[in-house]
Amino acid sequence: MLSAEPLQDFYEGQISTRVTILEDTMNEKTKSSQVWGKRAADFYAELENQPVLVAVTNGKVFKGDLVGVDVYDVLIRQETGLELLIPKGNIIYIHRAV
Repeated sequence: MLSAEPLQDFYEGQISTRVTILEDTMNEKTKSSQVWGKRAADFYAELENQPVLVAVTNGKVFKGDLVGVDVYDVLIRQETGLELLIPKGNIIYIHRAV
């Protein structure tokens, strides 16, 4: 009587090989196309301690010096000294104030 285990091992080996080849192919294609131009971290680094305008989803625009950025938030200090922690998900755009 034949056992299903050798066949199962055979097919799992083929599937994992195909997945690895597909992942490698996708990684090669997306490496060059995913990143181009200026990276977000470089953009924020150039604006550090500079006056910025931050527009948020409720229509308000806040002006202040960019004093901090992390994965989820942007921190600006307004002229009054008030510090605002703005979630990145609420930001429409941010740019240098002129």
